[in-house]
Amino acid sequence: AGRKFEHVDFTIRENFLAYIENIVIKGNKKTLDKVIRRELLIKPGELFNSALVNRSRERIFNLGYFKDVNFNTRPGSSETKMNLIIDVVEQPTGTISMGGGYGTISGFSIFTELGENNLNGTGQKVSGRIEFGPLRKFFQLSWTEPWIYDKPWSLTLSMFYSSRIINVGAASITDTQTQA
Repeated sequence: AGRKFEHVDFTIRENFLAYIENIVIKGNKKTLDKVIRRELLIKPGELFNSALVNRSRERIFNLGYFKDVNFNTRPGSSETKMNLIIDVVEQPTGTISMGGGYGTISGFSIFTELGENNLNGTGQKVSGRIEFGPLRKFFQLSWTEPWIYDKPWSLTLSMFYSSRIINVGAASITDTQTQA
């Protein structure tokens, strides 16, 4: 069987500089558009910049809310305008962990932890942890807002309760801490 070769010539020509006319987000069922848009380094009306588009794609993917993030371009209302289409595929953002352990000081304990990294599509994080054993009781709740006043400043509120029994010879000491 002989091989067949084809000769192909490509002609590449530069086009006009293009400005972003619209940014359209598709595929987000849970995550709010605002959560995706705040990660963009480009805005409508700006000159198209492929380096900023690629960096924006990375920032959206790195949120951890999406299995896939694709950027495509479509012609705009004139030769110098283009529309940027962001197509995302969401993935589960909740976590659950359970376990147990034994320590010479704390004894046997079991724990469970629940978390959601994209609460109601807002990008907020919430988590809770409960640990229980004959010598130790621990409870923690935490909430994080990653963007305050549309700036990448984050705020985390946490509260916990901890109680531990320490055996010292024939006596025992109870140490309790609570913080909000």
